[in-house]
Amino acid sequence: HRDLHSFPTRRSSDLIAAVETLRRLEDEKRSPNSVERESLNRYTGWGGLPQAFNLQQSDTAWAARAAPLKALLTAGEWQSAFDSTPNAHYTSLEVVRAIWAAVKRLGFNGGRVIEPAAGVGYFLGAMPSAMAQRSEITAVEMDDISSRILDKLYGDKATIQHSAFEALPLPEEFFDLAISNVPFGNYPVTELRNVAYAKFLVHDYFFARSLSLLRPGGLLAFV
Repeated sequence: HRDLHSFPTRRSSDLIAAVETLRRLEDEKRSPNSVERESLNRYTGWGGLPQAFNLQQSDTAWAARAAPLKALLTAGEWQSAFDSTPNAHYTSLEVVRAIWAAVKRLGFNGGRVIEPAAGVGYFLGAMPSAMAQRSEITAVEMDDISSRILDKLYGDKATIQHSAFEALPLPEEFFDLAISNVPFGNYPVTELRNVAYAKFLVHDYFFARSLSLLRPGGLLAFV
């Protein structure tokens, strides 16, 4: 019970450490070493942790974390992180590996790949190396910090797009594979184009738009 109770605060400490690591790498204009990569990989997003952004709360433990976090982040970073709290969730490595294994069994061995909600790149990191070498990967991430971590970890292996999925121009019927754990929620995205799925809820939108980006016979593998 004590471990379960302390998990959110341990997770917030890992998130803050990852941001500090990112800051250092950007200031020094270099790639991460193995220890720093491990720290960056612990950035699992702020989904389910809105208390980390509440400076007026009665929980003293969280209040003690909220103030340093506010001081650490720029105004834009703080807002972007806060906006991600409804749906930025960790995908376990076991699930990611199982999806890649299923994709391989279905016949995909390389091609044009899109990850429309990439986070810090769990799907990219677990992609079988031989498959990755035969692929051109586009990874899309809306959150500011997550996209910068994604670039530090996988910018040499993928084209990283810091953008909302709905705002990014992408070619229709182009990709061979779409793979992701997309955001789920009871709200729509801000799609300005006149497309049939413009008013879909966010999870349905990610499915529908990703299908439109796949070539005939392409493969979609989403959680």
